[in-house]
Amino acid sequence: MQACLTLHIYYEVDYVYLKKIIVEDIKMNYFPIKKDSINQMLFIFFLIQPLLDLMTAFTQELPISVGAFVRTFLMAGLFIMLSIWHIKRGKSQLLLFLLPFAVILISLLINYLYKPQMNLFQEINFAMKTSYFLTLATTAIVLVGLYISKQNLYRVSELISLIIGIAYWLAIITNTSRESYYFTGEGYAGWFFSANELSVIILCLLGILITKITHFKPKAITWVAFILLLAMVPTIGTKTAFLGGVVLIVSAFIYIMKENIRFWQDRRHLLLLFLSFLLIVLIPLSPIRENTEQITGPKYQEQPSLQLEQSGNRVGLLNRILSSRDIYLRETYQDFKNASPIRQAFGLGYAGDYEEGAAKLVEMDLFDLFFGYGVIGSIILLIPFGWLGFMLVKRLFPLRAPPFLLAVTIFLCLGISFLAGHVLLAPSVMSYLTLVIILLGAEKNVS
Repeated sequence: MQACLTLHIYYEVDYVYLKKIIVEDIKMNYFPIKKDSINQMLFIFFLIQPLLDLMTAFTQELPISVGAFVRTFLMAGLFIMLSIWHIKRGKSQLLLFLLPFAVILISLLINYLYKPQMNLFQEINFAMKTSYFLTLATTAIVLVGLYISKQNLYRVSELISLIIGIAYWLAIITNTSRESYYFTGEGYAGWFFSANELSVIILCLLGILITKITHFKPKAITWVAFILLLAMVPTIGTKTAFLGGVVLIVSAFIYIMKENIRFWQDRRHLLLLFLSFLLIVLIPLSPIRENTEQITGPKYQEQPSLQLEQSGNRVGLLNRILSSRDIYLRETYQDFKNASPIRQAFGLGYAGDYEEGAAKLVEMDLFDLFFGYGVIGSIILLIPFGWLGFMLVKRLFPLRAPPFLLAVTIFLCLGISFLAGHVLLAPSVMSYLTLVIILLGAEKNVS
């Protein structure tokens, strides 16, 4: 009897021990990712972004571009990993994570039932872009709380900048570059699909490179990447790229002079000043000169279909600066006012109430989110981004140069998002903005 009892206890203990080993093995290998693995995955994730952007431009004639197709799978993979992460932290955490995605589905369903005219492909595409924004924002929230190698992020930023810079200038040299504007305006978009999106991508990378140059030890690859991108600022031809580049450079020098009045004694700072001066000298030879004259000069002419606020042949200054976004804003606002209460609460979906073939977003991200998902929906969608902002603000103090310059880059991108769009709802741009956000979160890390 004693022997049987001993054998029973032995097998019970052995079973518990075996179960513990299996569970721990599953946890270690499938659920939480090791820190080294996180850094490797982040490196690969960001490194493939410019390749996806190039493939998007070359496959835009397909029903869905290669870049959009791959990013959909990347988003699905991140969504699954984030779901597992939140499951391990309890049901309440999981519900909070899933709530914004539920809002997207609710809005899609309501508009499917009540929207007068609905382009299902465009509506789903809008929902997918919003989901991508939410997924990356939540990923950043998780990663900001972990130990991420900032050197790894600086290294991949340099490689990304080289890929984009070399591809851009090769396109111009071989005379195969896309035009930045279809109607009026000068500029080159290289082999990239959108000049507006490329402009914000360049600003994200320039912010990182300027931070590396001014406060760390830049290598030759850092300078080459910086020169390639800096030369793109006036060549793309967009106001976004040019004015944003000026803001970043001025912010860098203000903080450099604040820390060290004799900044010219540092070769890095002196070379940065020289390159910035060279950029200013070459502005009259670049496309941005022509585009600036079109905005401020009398020869600016808007497309006939968009001429609403005119005096003779002159278009209002607001219309010029916003490139007619104010017109689409008023039109969508009228749709919102005329919508039913449930659609005002959860949104009008993609581009308001449009006629067939005439769907057009405002292209000001916060307004597109508000009109697209309504009063209740947009508030819920922005909660993760608001929480992320709260986490980052805590890392800014005490104020030091690297976090300051990265924060300027983020605020600059958010300002562009508000005025010109193509940031939060552009998966390509959101990927690079996430890189800046994670790097800011990692700035207090040693390596």
